[in-house]
Amino acid sequence: MESWDFLDEDFEKEIFEDNFTVIVIYDIISNKRRTQLSKLLSAFGFRIQRSAFECLLTREKYKLLVERINRYAKAEDLICLLYTSDAA
Repeated sequence: MESWDFLDEDFEKEIFEDNFTVIVIYDIISNKRRTQLSKLLSAFGFRIQRSAFECLLTREKYKLLVERINRYAKAEDLICLLYTSDAA
């Protein structure tokens, strides 16, 4: 039986080459809108704290996420921060 080396360079290139980590932190006064944004972010990543999500995204998914968050950004009660980190 062959052993898999998950840190192999070929594996890293194939899986992580165009992906990067995005941390989304938000604060919304409205309970309804907070729930809506939380559901949206759950589709892109996983919750790491009550108002923080970590997402491993491709560039296309990142653009889609930013576009959808911008729909909420027009409201006055939203503070949303996105931190990115290249995986390479």
